[in-house]
This record gives sequence, C-alpha cells and structure tokens, in this order.
Amino acid sequence: MTYRTEDFEADLLQFMDAKAIEKAFIAGASSGGFAARNFAAKYPDRTVGLILIGSPSELGNQPAIVAIHESTLSRLTDPVSPEFIRGFTQGLFNTPVPADFLEKMFFEIQKVPARVWRETSEAALNEKFPGLLQQVTAPALIISGKEDTLASPEDQQKLSAAIPHSQLHILPQFGHMLYWEGPKEAAKVITGFADEVQKRL
Repeated sequence: MTYRTEDFEADLLQFMDAKAIEKAFIAGASSGGFAARNFAAKYPDRTVGLILIGSPSELGNQPAIVAIHESTLSRLTDPVSPEFIRGFTQGLFNTPVPADFLEKMFFEIQKVPARVWRETSEAALNEKFPGLLQQVTAPALIISGKEDTLASPEDQQKLSAAIPHSQLHILPQFGHMLYWEGPKEAAKVITGFADEVQKRL
C-alpha cells in the first residue's frame, strides 16, 4: 500500500462504487485537497461540487515546508514521538481549540506509522500548480483562514483564479485548521455553498 495522491483518488472512486454513490460533493482539507481537486478534474460525472478547506495551491514551492520535510518528516521512524505530534499539530491553528478535542486528535494521530507521514509528505510536495485545475467543471468552494500560513489569502486567490466556477471565502482570525478553530463558521459557509449548488441541479 502506498500513499500517493493518485492512491487516495482511487480509494475514493472505489468507495463511491462500493456504496453505489453516483455523484457527491468532493471535499479535501489541507493536503487532502490535492486528491479532491484531481478527482474532480478526472471524474466530472461523479462530482457535484468541489470543496477545498485550507488547501494550499502547492507546497513544493514553500521553502519552509520543504525544509521541514527534509529535516524531519522524511526521517521519521517508529514510534513517532508524541512530543513531535503535539508540536507539529499545535503550530497549525491560530485560535484556541478545546483541550479535550485536541487530546482526542493527538490520540488518533499517534496511530499513524512513520512511513505514512513520510510518504504523504513527499507526495504532497510533488503536487504541482496548476496541475489539472483548469479541467474542473463542477462549481468549487475554496475556504480558508486569514491567518493560515500554509494557505495564505494570496495563495488562495491564486488557487481560486485557476479553478473555473470557483468562489473564495476567507474567514478572519482562523489559521490552517479552521475546521477545528471555527467549526460552526466553516460549516455555515460549506452548507450554504452545498445548498446553492443543489438548487441549480
């Protein structure tokens, strides 16, 4: 088993086929947006709408991210240090997140083996902009936090400009993990977009 972007695309297609889901809103958060946007481009007949949540246009062009991969992520071994997981995760949000929720997330993340960290990080860095974005025909929502350092407002504007039929919503005060920081605010934008798209069907 590998963890390339195309592997996640194939997993999604197999899941939809197995569950007899003809079409769906395809959502991806952070680097998960690479698989979501490529799926939407390759399978327009299976995509009602595309939703990208704090998803950067690309990561390989960000020197700080490349440096973290080369110095740390690419060298991780099992067991992955809980201290590393806490430090890595806590640097991704800008406003406080409930402590009990964070503990649950840290517990779940500790189940991820080192090779998954290494392979997903490398795959994300290899995704190029604009890639297949011009082939996306479904309506698209791009939502991010204004204080996101991985998917800055400028980066998200570039992403939106590359995707036909897209709309951009930048939520003030939130960082990269806006769906942890402001789940109600993020959900309101996403459900509003979904309702709007479905009215056109």
